[in-house]
Amino acid sequence: MNININQKIAIEHSDGPMLVLAGPGSGKTFVLIRRIKHLIKENCINPDNILVITFTKAAATEMKDRFINLCKDNNIKLTSMPTFGTFHSIFFEILRNNFGYNVDSLLTVNEENKIISEILENEKKIKIDENSISSVIEDIKKYKISKEKEEKFIPKYLTMNTFNRIYNNYKNTLFELKKLDFYDMIEVCYEMLKKHKDILKYYQDKYKYILIDEFQDINKEQYDIVK
Repeated sequence: MNININQKIAIEHSDGPMLVLAGPGSGKTFVLIRRIKHLIKENCINPDNILVITFTKAAATEMKDRFINLCKDNNIKLTSMPTFGTFHSIFFEILRNNFGYNVDSLLTVNEENKIISEILENEKKIKIDENSISSVIEDIKKYKISKEKEEKFIPKYLTMNTFNRIYNNYKNTLFELKKLDFYDMIEVCYEMLKKHKDILKYYQDKYKYILIDEFQDINKEQYDIVK
């Protein structure tokens, strides 16, 4: 595939921000992996200082494989690799490497049900059964999704005041137990980096070049961490 003038500008851009607008099939991944190669080969950037983020594990794996093959085709020997991953995988690595979280920290369905059940025991007007527990969990998940999308949320099962009280108890319980659900991962990572300036400084120094695929899909919390 030949490189056109606009792709060449994106590939050879050096320091500072750049936003690339490109439609489907226009060679986004093609440009992205060649930009990484250009940074390493022409700008002498340490691969350790490059972070590449996308939204799915499959896309991150494909980009990494294509980058490795591109380096092989151009006889580029790498002493280290850029970091490729999804927002969740990268932020979880930060939590695992610095804040004591691990695979066992990920909340299971049984643990989630138990925590909500115990919280509901303090809510005298709510009958505790399988239906009420699952309804509250569904409301919490919808709230987290709406917060990511910056949409207005109205609980289906509870009043807003009751929901806020239960949600805050749920959030505090997970924090005390060092447990994470899928939606908490990014928020907890953001809060921990804000609190621990030394660890934030380490990642600021480490990842000097951050490349984000499908940037239009980023939400506020993801953007705030990257920023």
